[in-house]
Amino acid sequence: RMQTNGARAMQLKLLVDSPEFMAALEQDLLAATCSIYIQTYSFEGDGAGQFITSLLLDSPVADIKLVIDCFTKWIVNDRLIYTPSSLADLELRREISRTKQLYQQLQEKGVQIKFSNPLGFLFRKWVARNHKKLVVIDHTITYIGGINFSEHNFAWHDVMVRIEDKQTATMLAKDFLNSYQGKNVSARYLGDGIEIYALDGTANQEVFDHILSIIESAQSSIVVESPYLLFPFCDSLRAARAKGVEVTIITPEDNNMSVLREYIIQESIEADFKLYLYRQRMNHLKAILIDDKTLILGSSNFDYISYNLLQEIVAVITQGEIIAEFIQRVIRKDLAESREFHAQRNTYFRRWLITIVRGCARLAVWFGRFSR
Repeated sequence: RMQTNGARAMQLKLLVDSPEFMAALEQDLLAATCSIYIQTYSFEGDGAGQFITSLLLDSPVADIKLVIDCFTKWIVNDRLIYTPSSLADLELRREISRTKQLYQQLQEKGVQIKFSNPLGFLFRKWVARNHKKLVVIDHTITYIGGINFSEHNFAWHDVMVRIEDKQTATMLAKDFLNSYQGKNVSARYLGDGIEIYALDGTANQEVFDHILSIIESAQSSIVVESPYLLFPFCDSLRAARAKGVEVTIITPEDNNMSVLREYIIQESIEADFKLYLYRQRMNHLKAILIDDKTLILGSSNFDYISYNLLQEIVAVITQGEIIAEFIQRVIRKDLAESREFHAQRNTYFRRWLITIVRGCARLAVWFGRFSR
């Protein structure tokens, strides 16, 4: 898990699922001496949020900052908190209250909390979210990936990558502080065997077009794990498949957005992708493996909204040891825990669904741009 990076070696560690992530993060938080920066899409007052809060409250570090997207003020436990059913759910109301208490405890301790991307008047900025998941400790250790701080996210299948490298941490600490100050600035770090991109939500297409070109240049195989895969990524996968590249999609059978599962099924039927439905639990992992040589992962869902609007962190990894470990511990294991999907082509409903989903995504992006 070592890479040469100037005078020092970069250390990469693959963390599969929340127990591995939290065990590593706990050790690093307990050892922190200078600064702790945490950015997340959601932070909830359940066991996950309480665990992180207890570590931060006990930390002697003076510079602790937390950036949470405003999404978490409206969606808790994957539920909009102001629907009639949510308003009547006493346990959900208690969790919302506990979340506010955690924020208060952290602020009383001196933790500086900012909520990114306010929704604006009449929720006009609802679409344009800061979707990053990032931890930077002592300007030396960084975590990137897809796990949020909530119990239901902790229960999902996902990965994080721990990076020990001062140059990477310096770049991403700067990106964190930009988010903390309400600034969205693109940034890029190029290391040996890794490229890391911080996307600002307005100029994402240049980076994603680079990723799409990598997909379309595949020679033999592409494996995608994503619950929310949409165009233009599906379009590039179609182009690769048309050249004879074997394309395999792994997506959750029990998707928290079932309409997107049906979309992915129809894309797979029309483009002749191999489709596997992951059966163990919700699979929130977002990764693309190309020719067993290039691994793309991070916070992006590989969808049209991320392509255009969301602030994200994406890594392109070519370091052989990490890729070999990812194939063994993620791809092979997940395929073994999935069932291959077979369907006839007479799927009239799903054909219409592709048109509807693409139209809704384009409308959402148009509205997100218009409301900036």
